[in-house]
Amino acid sequence: SAGEPSRAATWIAREIWNATPLESNGFKPQRLPAPKRNDPCPCGSGRKFKQCCAGMATGPVLDVEAMWLVLVDACSDKYWVERAAARVLPMEGIAAVAFRFRESGRWRRGGDGPRPQAPSLPFSACSEGSRDSERG
Repeated sequence: SAGEPSRAATWIAREIWNATPLESNGFKPQRLPAPKRNDPCPCGSGRKFKQCCAGMATGPVLDVEAMWLVLVDACSDKYWVERAAARVLPMEGIAAVAFRFRESGRWRRGGDGPRPQAPSLPFSACSEGSRDSERG
């Protein structure tokens, strides 16, 4: 029917949302609840979910790791450098940023913001003194 492409777009948009790491949620996705059979359909048709999009709701689930790469490209280098410096990015985010920066050569060019400093370790096991004392 004529509304099928827009209904499909609703489910694609839900999957994008469900896979997108959100800064406000600690850079984890905040999934939308699955509609119940008798709930109004999320596509906005006004019909019950079971009579509308129930068959479309079983599409492919998007990969959160792939969404990290999309986010890195969508936000400025400065945004990612600031988040990395504040130590709020999870390992998946750090890996995606490092991969995209290296792949594109933005790291060598300096991007559009300051270059991050390598963080110091929160323990002294690798300090020069401890290495010297281990050598005996």
